Amino acid sequence: MTYDACGGALDEAHMAEARQVFDIPPQRVEVTEHRILEARCTCGKVHRSDFPEAITATMQYGPRVQATVIYPTQHHMLPILRTIRIMRDTCGIALSPGAVVRMIHTTAGNLAPTVARIAGAVREARVAHFDETGMRVASKLHWLHAAVTQTVTWVGYMPAVARRLSTLSAFCPDSKGPLSMMAGLPIESMTAAMACATRITCGS
Repeated sequence: MTYDACGGALDEAHMAEARQVFDIPPQRVEVTEHRILEARCTCGKVHRSDFPEAITATMQYGPRVQATVIYPTQHHMLPILRTIRIMRDTCGIALSPGAVVRMIHTTAGNLAPTVARIAGAVREARVAHFDETGMRVASKLHWLHAAVTQTVTWVGYMPAVARRLSTLSAFCPDSKGPLSMMAGLPIESMTAAMACATRITCGS
């Protein structure tokens, strides 16, 4: 190898500088087809293999698609229709609003034990912060409740009722309703909830 300016020989080349470019690879849908095999015994009985337990439909979306839908709609509060357009434009997946809603409901069911543990951690905390604000769900007024400690955050909503309910009623074991604001019932008096608040904030 010679130098183009003077024609002299060059020493062995070595790396003098490096530059890096970070990018996202093109997104594309990966389709995995599961097939059932069957064979007939000489006695006439037909034997069939089984689909994996999670494969329940002729066509369905896998866990990565569901996770990609849940993250923007639930964590970043992105509207369902905008999420559908993003999935279509970036991944080529044509989702229906109904499919997205089913994914959200399925994930909510899967996370129910986790939500219950978070609510339990709030009840056991020495100090907890409770707050609520109004929001619209299907054009109807609901209350968005939050219960926060130094380590966990519980958020839930419920339809608005004749009088405003405290978030504390969701965590009070003395209330007449379940310990979940998502499926809670209003209590006749806030006395039990305030007693629960005293135990939470004072750690008694």
